[in-house]
Amino acid sequence: MTILLADAAQDAPNGKVSALGAGWTRITEPIRGFVILGFAELERREVDQPHKIVITLCDAVGEPFTGDLGEEVIRVEVGVDGEHPDDLTEHESVRVQFAVQIPPGMPTPPGGYEFQAVSDDDPYSRASYRFRVMESQPDH
Repeated sequence: MTILLADAAQDAPNGKVSALGAGWTRITEPIRGFVILGFAELERREVDQPHKIVITLCDAVGEPFTGDLGEEVIRVEVGVDGEHPDDLTEHESVRVQFAVQIPPGMPTPPGGYEFQAVSDDDPYSRASYRFRVMESQPDH
């Protein structure tokens, strides 16, 4: 599985996703809306069954980030499943994509963070993406 951050994304035909501003690792407060974009590879035997991916915002040491209220700021569950092409061979996997919209105003002070994604509670099927929230700079 792979995840990354993008300014915007939307599903496109033929199992593709179109993204704008993908791959950044720094964002300035106040935080604008963005997308967590992900790709998961399913083995042939996994394609016809639903899968759950849980994405959690974590702090710089990998613990779930809790805001001022003591609750996880972002924890999202995404359901994915793939289509089984008629001509799928035993040496192929099916890649599915997902996009999670994060609205503006994520309550995170400046510092380092990480999104962690885990598929079907399997510790071997996971991905992470580190990024930094930067303090806004005054206009000169």
